[in-house]
Amino acid sequence: MNPTKIPYLDFVWNPVVGCTPAGEGCRNCYAETAHSRRHKAYKAGRKLPACYSEPFSVVRCLEERLESPLKRRKPARIGVNFLADTSHPDVPDHFLDRMFAVMALCPQHTFVLLTKRPKRMRAYFEGLPKDAVTIRWADSASCVADMSDCDYEWTDFPLPNVWLGTTIWDQESADRNIPPLLAAPAAMRWVSYEPALGPVDFSLVSVDDHQGQTVQAWPLHGNRRVDWVVCGGESGPGARPMHPDWARSLRAQCKAAGVPFWFKQWGEWCPAESLWEASTLQNGVFASSQVACDSEGRHYLTDNPKGHWFEDSYYSERVGTKAAGNALDGEIIEQLPEVGNG
Repeated sequence: MNPTKIPYLDFVWNPVVGCTPAGEGCRNCYAETAHSRRHKAYKAGRKLPACYSEPFSVVRCLEERLESPLKRRKPARIGVNFLADTSHPDVPDHFLDRMFAVMALCPQHTFVLLTKRPKRMRAYFEGLPKDAVTIRWADSASCVADMSDCDYEWTDFPLPNVWLGTTIWDQESADRNIPPLLAAPAAMRWVSYEPALGPVDFSLVSVDDHQGQTVQAWPLHGNRRVDWVVCGGESGPGARPMHPDWARSLRAQCKAAGVPFWFKQWGEWCPAESLWEASTLQNGVFASSQVACDSEGRHYLTDNPKGHWFEDSYYSERVGTKAAGNALDGEIIEQLPEVGNG
């Protein structure tokens, strides 16, 4: 378990390593890029952990990492398998049992799970017998830790300290991934809209609750709802730009639904508003040849080869994640749900 720079987490816990693409949002996977670099170094003879002995496409379950959360007593918000996919088909059910057993034994922590394959996660929960918490997970716990002096009562289901989430990047992925997330039992459900590659309207997403009712993604019916949304642009060498209106729309949707919203980053690309402010403060006007505009209708000239025009003539420029920052319309938005221990 290691500290992380992911702003809404304290640590990451990666008992699973490796993954395979699940869609367009995986094209520039940061985890694959980092792993592939270290795998190449490992093969060249550099002393690195054995987890880099195989390419990223080989999914491995690392038993030796399972106990890490048990060794920390101070409460923490822990990201689970952010360098893999907990619900990958190559992760067997018995290993999921052990992971959830560890999470049950650590009620002081909040575990934040994220998957691009929520159908597999739903199927895992649907396949559990009604006494799974008291029998299957409890039995798995004895394989992970010494239970001789443990007085934990295996009663809570779903686990109150587990946040179950899925990744989306456009409307198609939202339509595919959010319904099985809503269908899975969870104390808190969240969505990571990162990398944002297209607009998303959560009101268009719905799921049959198996009782003849349609449950919408927003909290309109019962408890099967999205409780938290994180939004961010793409980073890395092949990053694609995010239109500011995509983030603004989701911010407005969250506000209307009373759902916490966290704007994580612009990614590599800077919106035109920030460029406008920088240019007027530093350069006065651009002495160049192409017209760019922002959402306020302001126009200016640029010939920067790193620029990108959207179909509505909105302009974005690649400046790097640090320069682009994480302010949406000048505001840092880092809202968290009032659920769990975090």
